Amino acid sequence: MPTFQAPQVPIPDDAKERARAFAFAVTGTVNYKDSNQDVIEKIRDDHFVSKLGEEAARILFEGRNCLVEGPDYGVYEAKRKSWAADLRVNDLEVAVKTQRRSAANRYGLSWTFGFAQTAHPILDRPMHGSVWLYSEDLKEGTECVVHPLRKIKQLIFEAPALQDWSVKNQAVYLRDADSARHHERMINSPYAVLLQIVTLSGAEGSLDSRGNCFASLKKQGVFKPICRRFRRLTRIFKTIRENSRVIRG
Repeated sequence: MPTFQAPQVPIPDDAKERARAFAFAVTGTVNYKDSNQDVIEKIRDDHFVSKLGEEAARILFEGRNCLVEGPDYGVYEAKRKSWAADLRVNDLEVAVKTQRRSAANRYGLSWTFGFAQTAHPILDRPMHGSVWLYSEDLKEGTECVVHPLRKIKQLIFEAPALQDWSVKNQAVYLRDADSARHHERMINSPYAVLLQIVTLSGAEGSLDSRGNCFASLKKQGVFKPICRRFRRLTRIFKTIRENSRVIRG
């Protein structure tokens, strides 16, 4: 069975060219007024990096025999823009968050949401999942490091590291999403198995028929609650068996 020995996903030149062309084409149709961002180069780079991440996620999921729709390279006028999923992976809507390695090292791998309104179009979609990536910019070449898929409804929000953003925004940090308590909560989620179908980073173990990478899940602490319950049941059955022998004797 295949293993995840190389979580870095190299981005081919044709994908980079598509991302670059899209970034230049779309910049004039968007604005970042909610984050006070008006630097054209920054807006263009954000879109370029975003598409690199979507391409990396597509490459990795397709390599695991998933059916992937996207990325979408259509350029729409402002009134036609939507919060549609970045990718559809086996009919699961997936939002892809990509961050440059240099920024992630400084602020933490994170995803910032605007909460100026009472609702958020991404957070209010119960079947939405997210996949997080580093876009490597601290060494030569273009590659992304892909992290496991998350269920957006179970992410933990806090104030952003940049204080200027804290008035209207909340952020999700991967360090919180990776906490043991977070994974214990996911055990009881109906989507827990679905969200662990592909462990995309740092795993060194074979995949079973369900696509679970046991080495990575064990490292993340996912199996601890299950193991405790199994040991407890084992002790109970052992006691019952011993008592049965005493009664028969």
